[in-house]
Amino acid sequence: MIRHTVLFKLKPNVTPQVIEQIYADIIKSIDNAQGIAGMTGGSCHFTSTNDSIFSHGISIDFEDRPARDTFILNSERWASVLKKIADITQNGEAGLFVFDFR
Repeated sequence: MIRHTVLFKLKPNVTPQVIEQIYADIIKSIDNAQGIAGMTGGSCHFTSTNDSIFSHGISIDFEDRPARDTFILNSERWASVLKKIADITQNGEAGLFVFDFR
């Protein structure tokens, strides 16, 4: 399994409705995608002093690397959602912190 995680900090003026729509778009983007075992996301609450670095995140669990690569690298739906996330993130794309657990 590979857990693909995206952390970000929202701009201060982002409304709860916009946040809800982003998560709905994320769920829609993974609907019927092959090789996805699960997804979780929401607001982040850190136990360290770094609580202000990120405010929200998403993790998608893929069955294997080929499933992850197919979805992340070739999915226009995911690319569209990631752009929407960057649009509401402080520092845009530079404000996204993306990593995989293997």
